[in-house]
Amino acid sequence: MEKISYILSLSYFSNTVGAYIFSAVSFIFVLWLLYFFRKVIFRKLEKLAERTETDLDDLAIKLIKKIKNPEYQIIAFYFALKSLNRAPSFDYALKMVLIVVFTYRFLTIAEEIFSYWLGKLQKDKQSPVAALGSVKIIFRIIIWLVAILFVLHNAGAKIGALLTSLGIGGVAVALAAQTILGDIFNFFVILLDKPFAKGDFIVLGGNISGTVEEIGLKSVKIRSLAGELITVTNTKVFADTIQNYAAMKERRVLASLGVVYNTSSEKLKKIPQIIKESVEKFSNTRFDRANMSKFGLYSIDFEFVYYLTNPDYAFYMACHENILNEILSRFRSEGIEFAYPTQTLFVQK
Repeated sequence: MEKISYILSLSYFSNTVGAYIFSAVSFIFVLWLLYFFRKVIFRKLEKLAERTETDLDDLAIKLIKKIKNPEYQIIAFYFALKSLNRAPSFDYALKMVLIVVFTYRFLTIAEEIFSYWLGKLQKDKQSPVAALGSVKIIFRIIIWLVAILFVLHNAGAKIGALLTSLGIGGVAVALAAQTILGDIFNFFVILLDKPFAKGDFIVLGGNISGTVEEIGLKSVKIRSLAGELITVTNTKVFADTIQNYAAMKERRVLASLGVVYNTSSEKLKKIPQIIKESVEKFSNTRFDRANMSKFGLYSIDFEFVYYLTNPDYAFYMACHENILNEILSRFRSEGIEFAYPTQTLFVQK
């Protein structure tokens, strides 16, 4: 026992043999614990994720899988060295290894999460796929620049002056490219808020209308009804009111007609019912109301409202035409005359 105690008390590089043995045992135990988690618990979580319908847990499993064996060993090595006396230079080297390794791992995980989000968007055929590729490149450049600055800062590099100069230059560039940066920002707003998608018929500010053909980083391209291609910057898109007709679930139709003043009271009372029956005769319609609305200059006016369950504009025009023809036919059979502008001249003898 005394010989063992003597051996354990021997000191090398400011640490006893016993401390080295304890550190080695700690390394093996922590490494075994991490491998046990990966082999047993992680596999159970993986099987559980396979049974669920959501893909978020699959993403979590995929992110955990990105942690490789050398990283487990570095973690175990770090905890094992806690009980040892270490030289400052060794601590600095170990710190830099940890920072570089785990910064790189953070970058890969961040890219995976961002790629998952972009993949969700790209599955939608109406999403701006070409622009999403550019967004991915921009995102990678930004996070890699941030990671490099983070590593340099922890390495002791004086990046304050560099950041200051970059800040001054960044302000100058931002002022010069304010519109472009605003358009890029609004592109992300379109992706997240989804006020419209490719293929939707929209009206901007009440004067620009057409079908969305492309959503880009800087602008939206709209094909007008006349056929020309209209390019509108993303900033202007959100500066105006956006009317998205593709999001309509049904179309409300408001119409009016006028009959002559010498129409009898009995026929006037019949008109709302005639309009109702004319509307309900056709499918995909829902009658709302029909009322005598006012006494005009040369007519008694009626107003009626109905809904079309199919919001398509071509369907609306065809259906409305059929309803008007039906009303015209019923009025003729009932002897009800439509009014038209007239003047009556009274001559005093």
